[in-house]
Amino acid sequence: MVAQQRRQATVGQATQRLQRLLHRLGRVLAADRQKAGQRVEERKQQAQEKLIHVKGAIPIYPGIDIDVPTGLDEKRTLPSDVRAATLAALKAGAPGVVLSRKYAEMKLTNIAGAKQALRDAGAAQ
Repeated sequence: MVAQQRRQATVGQATQRLQRLLHRLGRVLAADRQKAGQRVEERKQQAQEKLIHVKGAIPIYPGIDIDVPTGLDEKRTLPSDVRAATLAALKAGAPGVVLSRKYAEMKLTNIAGAKQALRDAGAAQ
């Protein structure tokens, strides 16, 4: 009987610890979501590093995620996000970008953000 009570107490304590840990993790993830994903400057720096590494031997086309499914409380993709990420890749020296995600799930207004970035960079008619 005593051993069973100890096991129950241990399970209860473990459950409480797990709940506290999950709560902390949830707060960390929420803070990350508030950063709106990867910052544009970080994206530009990553593209530059990869371009320098290959020394022009192969083209590097950074991927831009568009409309990746998220929770209700998470940031949604905006055309301005796509435009900023596309411009960052182009300014880093990339010859272009890959708009990634299932095309049927992408909103045309967000794809238009990439088009606007290409116009801004003088790469689209």
